[in-house]
Amino acid sequence: MTVRDFYDGTNGDNILAILRERRMKPDQDGQIFFSQFQFESVLMHGPDATRGAAFAIKVRVELSERTTVQQKPTPGIADTVVVQTTRPIVAEVLELYVRPRGALRVQGVRGAAEIVQFLRR
Repeated sequence: MTVRDFYDGTNGDNILAILRERRMKPDQDGQIFFSQFQFESVLMHGPDATRGAAFAIKVRVELSERTTVQQKPTPGIADTVVVQTTRPIVAEVLELYVRPRGALRVQGVRGAAEIVQFLRR
């Protein structure tokens, strides 16, 4: 078992599901995409029209021996990491990064309880 910290951009409802279930599910191709070093590049994957902001999260994931990890740049994200797995992986949301619509600055929220409170307001 390997523990790694990564960044992911997704909407508020998905973040709440990760917090509730403590896991992240692969897509239909068995992949989960992350940024290895920075949240800024994944904000483009986290727009949330309902909440009027874009979101990124820092997650701590547990990778079993059944998963493979590949560094593979993708458009807009030079430090992309692709986790290949057929099963959900254990994930803990450590931080939330919020860029409100039209804003230039990003706000940070730390801790699961604080993130839930922020997303449910």
